Amino acid sequence: MIYFVIGLILVILSFLIDKSLSIFVFSLRNNILDLIFKYVYLVLKDYIILIINVVLLYFRDKRKIINAILGFLSTGVLITILKYLIGRMRPFEVIENSKSLVFDYRFESFNTSFPSWHTGAMFSLLPFAFYVDKRLGYMMLIIGILVGLSRIYSGFHYLSDVLFGGLFGYLIGYL
Repeated sequence: MIYFVIGLILVILSFLIDKSLSIFVFSLRNNILDLIFKYVYLVLKDYIILIINVVLLYFRDKRKIINAILGFLSTGVLITILKYLIGRMRPFEVIENSKSLVFDYRFESFNTSFPSWHTGAMFSLLPFAFYVDKRLGYMMLIIGILVGLSRIYSGFHYLSDVLFGGLFGYLIGYL
């Protein structure tokens, strides 16, 4: 419980530095980081991670598979509702010269910034990954952090979007 309180405090505090942190991250862009985060953006998408988890969980506990899928889908639905209600514009829409040439910035309706769906979906699977194997859990945690960083680097999300998405996804997955 204390970790959720700390996480919530960090989310609130991150709102204070969102724009300046995004501008700083955009100033760090270079060809090497563009390639790294483009790879993370394209390859480490949450649906691939869901498939890996479902396959691994299949051999352990079939009830956990259903819980993992329900947690993943619930996170997606609830985050989509929050995005619609909050309607926060994405950093690349607000901050000048924040678009990178390597990312696709076309979005459909309901595609606003807060909270991060990708990060929430990744973190919703962490409790199940740790259930299967602690090493898998830590690997998924690293992948989740990379996904969050790629969302900030690309200009799709602010730090608070990613922190809240991760915290919210983990909480839903844990329940």
